[in-house]
Amino acid sequence: MSNKIVGGLATGIAAAMLLPLLAVAQTAPVTAPRIAPRAANFCAALNARPAQDKFTIKLQERQARLETNRKAREQRLAERRADRDGRLQQLQDTNDQRRAARVASLQEKFADNASKQAIIAFQAAVDAAVDAKRAAFDAANVAFRKGLDDAVTARKSALDAAVKAFTDAVTAAENQAKTDCTAAGADAAKIRTTLAAGIEAARTKMQTDVREAEKVGTSAKALADTRQQATDKAIIDFKAALEKARADLKAALATVPAPAQ
Repeated sequence: MSNKIVGGLATGIAAAMLLPLLAVAQTAPVTAPRIAPRAANFCAALNARPAQDKFTIKLQERQARLETNRKAREQRLAERRADRDGRLQQLQDTNDQRRAARVASLQEKFADNASKQAIIAFQAAVDAAVDAKRAAFDAANVAFRKGLDDAVTARKSALDAAVKAFTDAVTAAENQAKTDCTAAGADAAKIRTTLAAGIEAARTKMQTDVREAEKVGTSAKALADTRQQATDKAIIDFKAALEKARADLKAALATVPAPAQ
């Protein structure tokens, strides 16, 4: 839920609360005193306003659409991750086949026992290097995804809490206004002003809460940087292990007589 959407939701709720009441308050006859009839009409409209008026229903529908869109985004993210995992597995399978083919070629070229043992040791070293690199990549990706999911969840919780605090504050302000309207000698004009001020204060607070909610993009960049550092190190370690395996194999094969032509 973006800041603009949440802000729009707050404005919509405030408008839904105030506009109908203020409109009714403007219906007093022009020949009547200016304040008192408006005030009386305001209290009557406030007490007559149904809990599920058309404005509230529209807001509920909008919140439902926002939740549907949120779930759709989560589904798309899951599908992208599954697609990436599938393509990565295919790449790893292809690399495994190529590596096995190269080892088989070496085994065909060097048939003596000493060479076979050197090739077996080389294959074990390469396999260990590959496994270590893949484990490092997997751990980095798991940490990145978990961190991103946690950031999304934290922001969702913060925004949901901001919206709930706003709606609770608006409901409390409305209930207080209704109570004040029933008091003897109630100044309905003052009640109307107090209600409007309470809703505005709640809206301002919610906007502040939304701004303070950490954006996912900020967390995602830090997480991506951390993942990149981990994968970069894994690649460096892999290349070093591969070079050592090749050097060890070359040294071992150098002591073996060349195969007969």
